[in-house]
Amino acid sequence: MNNLVVCNVVLSAFVGYASAVVADGNDQLGCKTFAKCVGGRYSIQDCPENMTYNKDTGMCDDPQNVPPPCGSLIKCSEIADGSYDDLDSYEETIDDLTNRLKDAENRATETESVVSKLQKEVDRLEDALFAEKEKYKAISDELDQILAERAGM
Repeated sequence: MNNLVVCNVVLSAFVGYASAVVADGNDQLGCKTFAKCVGGRYSIQDCPENMTYNKDTGMCDDPQNVPPPCGSLIKCSEIADGSYDDLDSYEETIDDLTNRLKDAENRATETESVVSKLQKEVDRLEDALFAEKEKYKAISDELDQILAERAGM
């Protein structure tokens, strides 16, 4: 029978099924937990802090050495050339965006200056309008007084 010892592990609390048949060795239950099976007996093991179970090696490992979803290892050798953007293109994009930001900031500063000048002109014109309204009111009051005097004669 292939000299394979089989463990019958109760795993319902970990993976949601009643039992699993696991050969001698380790079987991943989660990113940090695995069932260790030796000679038909099992034990639940947790990886140390800052470690993740690596199903490829059957041991706890640095997350950078473990493929997703539990780790962060990215194997570029399996990706066709050109699939990843070149760092130089990011630097060019950053330089371009930095220059565009500086241009926009310069335009904003110039616009603020123009708006400030326009606001001063609006304030001056409002003051002049108010003064003219006061003159008109004074003239109107004087005219009403003259007409009232003439009508009362």
